Amino acid sequence: MNKLEKSLLKSIENGQTAFLIGNGINRYPNNPIERSWENILVAINNELTKPPINYIPKGITLTEFHDVLDLKTDEKSSVIQQAFIDKLKWEADEHHKKIIATIKRLNLPILTTNFDLVLESCENCNLYRHKINGYRALTDYYPWDTYYSDRFKENPFDNFSIWHMHGQTDYKRSIKLGLNHYMLMVNRAKTHFPNTSSIEFNPEFGRTWLKLIFEKDLCIFGLGLDEQEVFIRWLFLERAKYFKKYPEKAKEGWYINFDDSNEYNLGKKFFMKSVGIKYIDYLEENKYDKFYIDFWKQFE
Repeated sequence: MNKLEKSLLKSIENGQTAFLIGNGINRYPNNPIERSWENILVAINNELTKPPINYIPKGITLTEFHDVLDLKTDEKSSVIQQAFIDKLKWEADEHHKKIIATIKRLNLPILTTNFDLVLESCENCNLYRHKINGYRALTDYYPWDTYYSDRFKENPFDNFSIWHMHGQTDYKRSIKLGLNHYMLMVNRAKTHFPNTSSIEFNPEFGRTWLKLIFEKDLCIFGLGLDEQEVFIRWLFLERAKYFKKYPEKAKEGWYINFDDSNEYNLGKKFFMKSVGIKYIDYLEENKYDKFYIDFWKQFE
């Protein structure tokens, strides 16, 4: 076990960690093509427009492709969102169940960029709204005050809870697929940031999953975090700026990496380290098994 992994384990054992989980957890172990965002968008494109395509060409991000698809079709954006939801009827595999059961036992929160409810199904979670003084923060378009858990929590941020950053299938209009969606999310997110003035407090902070970004150590896995993830990358920049201004509030971050250093991910590694998120490399043989299976055995 290397030094970085030891620091992550200490954070987890001390209850300071929030897990940020991407679609990689759904594509382990056999990388099924039907669980690929790219494959889903290609299928929707071929259902709604002509001529059909076999893949998304290089030089365009998935978010941009969604917006181009929205331009090409006469259907409303909600039709694309519903078509995407219809293709997410997946079931949890054994590794899902073991990982989520472990995180529940550790009583730690989860952030996810996934729209599906596979993680929730592992522990029969229900939907709850986090309200302060009965105040409902947002709408079905931005249900960022909504979490899933085994029961209602007065303080879900310090307990087992699952929060969807980009929307969830229970709220069709919450699904954020396009670059335009991401840009609108930036403006919305700013209203829920902690105030950067030492003499003021933003009453909107603490109502949504954004509280986890600024107040928890982050363990990130199953998430590519390449250049198209502009919203999350922007959040990490804002997080780093906040910690620079208030170093006493700084939190740690670890990114579980499975890719050898090359021209495609050196920039990502540079970016992540620049915003205070360290790489933990799983590059040896059977690397995915060593994380998705062996890593979690440490908490049994």
